[in-house]
Amino acid sequence: MKKGKIQYGDVLIVKDGATTGRVSFVRNDFPFEHAALNEHVFRLRGNNLLDQEFLFYFLLSHSRQEQIQNEFHGSAQGSINQQFVNTIFIPLPPLSEQKRIAAYLKEKIDQAEKLRETLEKELETLNTLPQSILSKAFRGEI
Repeated sequence: MKKGKIQYGDVLIVKDGATTGRVSFVRNDFPFEHAALNEHVFRLRGNNLLDQEFLFYFLLSHSRQEQIQNEFHGSAQGSINQQFVNTIFIPLPPLSEQKRIAAYLKEKIDQAEKLRETLEKELETLNTLPQSILSKAFRGEI
């Protein structure tokens, strides 16, 4: 179990099944103190030249997700293999630039998530509005 133990900063990628290629970054708010991988997930840890969060955003990018989808192997259930993970080309700007890029992308994704939440609340309000109007109309309030 020590070999598959998840820790802060790990980049996880699903290697087979319906969610093949889905990428996750283990942040410091990960809700479990002890967790381990199963055989369907790769754990990626770079060296001191590669920022883990930069790696996460790189693998999350459209072009990398497209590459992952093109690498499926197997007939019944596609998968990506260790060779793919070992040979994926990652352009490496200086570490400070990787950190800057990762921070910028995190900020933009956080902003997009807040916007999505706001839009969902507005949509929910709009969906209840016709019901409210109909209710008033049937009570003769309009």
